[in-house]
Amino acid sequence: MNKNLKWRHYKALNQIYEQGFTKNKIKDHPYVKYLLDNDYLQPQIGKPDILEEGIGFKKIYESELKTNYSYFLSFLIEEDVITDQSNYSERDILSLMFIKEQKNQILQDQYSRKKFSAVFFKDSGAKHLDKNPGLETAVLKLLGLKEFPEKDPKNQQYKFVINCPNPKCIVLCENLDFLLLPWIARENNIELWYAGGNNIEKLNHLPKIYLPIFYSCDWDYDGLRIFQRVKNIIPDIELLIPTSTDFSKSVKSPNHKSDWVYTKNFSNLDYDLYSSDAKKIIEYLIRRKEWIEEETMDLIELLSNMESKIH
Repeated sequence: MNKNLKWRHYKALNQIYEQGFTKNKIKDHPYVKYLLDNDYLQPQIGKPDILEEGIGFKKIYESELKTNYSYFLSFLIEEDVITDQSNYSERDILSLMFIKEQKNQILQDQYSRKKFSAVFFKDSGAKHLDKNPGLETAVLKLLGLKEFPEKDPKNQQYKFVINCPNPKCIVLCENLDFLLLPWIARENNIELWYAGGNNIEKLNHLPKIYLPIFYSCDWDYDGLRIFQRVKNIIPDIELLIPTSTDFSKSVKSPNHKSDWVYTKNFSNLDYDLYSSDAKKIIEYLIRRKEWIEEETMDLIELLSNMESKIH
């Protein structure tokens, strides 16, 4: 399940793992409810607000949480961006790690506060840093800045790359999500690119590409329209096709603003650009008024269907 844990949940669950109990109030979180419902955790008799270790908790903690907790804690301490009040989301921490790794490129590109928030914290968008001043402090510290520039420079031409020693292919991503998990790409010899979603004009200035290149995106109207524009710039690029529609959701889901064009055949997309498998999925999604979010897909599974095209 998608845990969506915050740092306080990680700390409390680690406390249970190490000490057998926690007094932190975390029972309302869906993942904690799951642990309670399956007896991995249990309320203390007479003190139901205190959670205790249940049968099998250590095993599930070690398989699902321990590595992430240790990894996150090491980063936060090493970069000195943690306080007793810190309550980053898991995605916030992954974004901070990405910001640290891409520091030089970010400083070169220069972002206003609003643009930075929208690019690196997409779920809450341009106001995410407004709502999380502690996160903004951490970002500025990682970048060595006192404040963000007041305005974005004209013709911003950023492209973020996750390099690996021996890449076998390139995946250009519509969103940042896969780049926030760089070890997955590196372990599988995949070079990841992110060029800013809809802002693809910079791709016109790429040198010759010698590796197989693929495109990963949200499977909605906007994501596929961006793919078509990318295809005009990089004719050899191939679209990565979802291996399942199990995680499709309504086009009216929160924070989603793309809808299909129901009055036009194939939602007015270029029918000839898509494989038969892709067409079936697109038609299925249009019919059901649904979409598939890029981050719900598995990068390695997406590429498994392209093995014949990867040398």
